[in-house]
Amino acid sequence: MALNANSYGSVAGVEAYVAHLTAAGVFTVSTRPTLAQVEGFIDQMSARLNAWLAQAGYGIPVTVPQAVLVLSNFANLGAAGLAELTQRVVGKDADDVNRRQNKFLAEFVKAEADIKCGA
Repeated sequence: MALNANSYGSVAGVEAYVAHLTAAGVFTVSTRPTLAQVEGFIDQMSARLNAWLAQAGYGIPVTVPQAVLVLSNFANLGAAGLAELTQRVVGKDADDVNRRQNKFLAEFVKAEADIKCGA
């Protein structure tokens, strides 16, 4: 599987955030999550970014290099949060703001406000 043409971010960008979930720094068919799952996470988060952009009146996909860089960072953060959600958790409160996935996903959600204000 490859990333959707309208997606932002990269598998390498997600690997940088969640290296502890990889095999020697890379996602494979044997890691949890798998490479295909991570690509799906990036596509899902990119689709959400594109929906927010479309609602704000922007054309998608975005092609301006600096904007793509920012959107890629948000897509990677969101995908890293979803990757963290694939892990078993014991003895933790799901709403704990200090949980890794909550931190990644909270950063991702900031994209919506940035898009709406035209940042």
